[in-house]
Amino acid sequence: FLRETERSLDLGLVADPAAANIGFEDYVDIWLANADHLRPKTASDYASIIGNHLVPALGSIPLGRIRPQHGTDLVGMLRERGLAGSTINKVIRLANTVLNAAVAEQRLQTNPFAHVKRPPEERRELRILTPAELSSLLGHLDEHYRCFVLTAAVTGLRFGELAGLRPQSIDLERHRILVVEQLTKGPSGPVRGPLKTRASQRSVAIPDQLATELKRQLDHRSTDGYAFPSRRGTPLRHSNFLRRHWAPAVRDAGLGRVRFHDLRHAAAT
Repeated sequence: FLRETERSLDLGLVADPAAANIGFEDYVDIWLANADHLRPKTASDYASIIGNHLVPALGSIPLGRIRPQHGTDLVGMLRERGLAGSTINKVIRLANTVLNAAVAEQRLQTNPFAHVKRPPEERRELRILTPAELSSLLGHLDEHYRCFVLTAAVTGLRFGELAGLRPQSIDLERHRILVVEQLTKGPSGPVRGPLKTRASQRSVAIPDQLATELKRQLDHRSTDGYAFPSRRGTPLRHSNFLRRHWAPAVRDAGLGRVRFHDLRHAAAT
């Protein structure tokens, strides 16, 4: 029996019980520190989910003692806190990713959260701004950021793609914007990084009216490094922009719930 057990361990057919004695908090810290494949923003988002939700619920429990009921209890706790179904699913998906990694390392034989039921995600109806609504929104924005929002609505570029755009990537003569990188959330602030996929690299056409607005932007508000900087000339921070400029403008324009991402839907129509 001993020989068979040792052979199964060697072949990775069973988990090593001793390796499952590590606490979840200690293991998830090791997992995140070694997750070199993650983009800086993804790593930052994961660290937030781990610190706010997973560690408070599972932190002191050894890996080998985590049971499906812990996952069910976690879902219930997050529901009681009023979190949306999409947010709860993000938390459980990350927990599954971490526990699957423990299985791959032979710390666990199976993932205890593999069959934990998650709440259904509510389908959010697309919010598409009309030209009149977009005009009203632009009228309530700080003048420094109007061209930024207008460009997003006309071209459909994502926030990070616009925030990381270099002035030399805007070709006013050919009426094109070259999208080759994006601004992402780093450990100590915004950093430039690669686009989400290789297919995201593209050249986007700009109409005459937007080209005129972009020329004013480049002449009066851009810096050497950023076509759309903050008022201080620093890279735009996503959360700061949404809180200080986007949300107040949406509210003052009486548009209800509108996300910056909804500008992509406006561009598509």
